[in-house]
Amino acid sequence: MAAQEHGEARVQAEETLRQFQEGAPPAFVQAMCAQLVGEDKPLETRQLAGLMLKNTLTAKDKSRRLEAQQRWSTLD
Repeated sequence: MAAQEHGEARVQAEETLRQFQEGAPPAFVQAMCAQLVGEDKPLETRQLAGLMLKNTLTAKDKSRRLEAQQRWSTLD
């Protein structure tokens, strides 16, 4: 039961982050940077923020990388 609740909470959290990332890219990057440099934050949180930041800005897959570049080039 607890594992199922944890899984549901994770899915909900991932969806919230995805919506934030797509809806407000500059604010999302700023929030991830704040987590990354926050020495008072848990190590796991900082690592995840760094990974999400990296994945927001670039990708191994060429089409996803080009999509990210296009998205960032259109922002003010």
